[in-house]
Amino acid sequence: MAWLNAGLQIVSASVDGVVKLWNLKKQACVNTIQMHEEKIWGIDVTQDKYILTGGGDSTLKLWEDCTVEHDHEEKEKQLLRLQDEQKLSALIREEDFVEAALVAFRLNKLRDFYLVINKVLSNATAKADPVDAVLQDRVKFKQFIDKTSLPGKQSLVTQSGDNKTI
Repeated sequence: MAWLNAGLQIVSASVDGVVKLWNLKKQACVNTIQMHEEKIWGIDVTQDKYILTGGGDSTLKLWEDCTVEHDHEEKEKQLLRLQDEQKLSALIREEDFVEAALVAFRLNKLRDFYLVINKVLSNATAKADPVDAVLQDRVKFKQFIDKTSLPGKQSLVTQSGDNKTI
């Protein structure tokens, strides 16, 4: 057993050749890695980033801990999602329903998508077909409708009088 990530994680090795990474704050195993074919006899952490193990299979394995980088990527994804959600709110407020439907669809915000798509369908103009603009990826939209429809009921979106092929 060894400390990792400034003492926030523990890495442990076992007789079945598996290394586990434990998060002390969450009190849970966050990663399991099959490193050796036999028992692991020794484990050490170098530079608080690399895991070095030695096993009964006569091999040394060196692994890089990417937890900090992974956490940074997750925070970036959360920030981008938050920005998209704020953009969606602004688009709805500005009544740009076509763009709002696209953003709601991308974010998988079912309620917002349903409300916005109904606005798009009710405000369709002869100049352009906004439904086609929203439904460019018809396969993904069909999966979206199938996933969100209840058995025995039809979505109001699909009952729009237009017989568009999806």
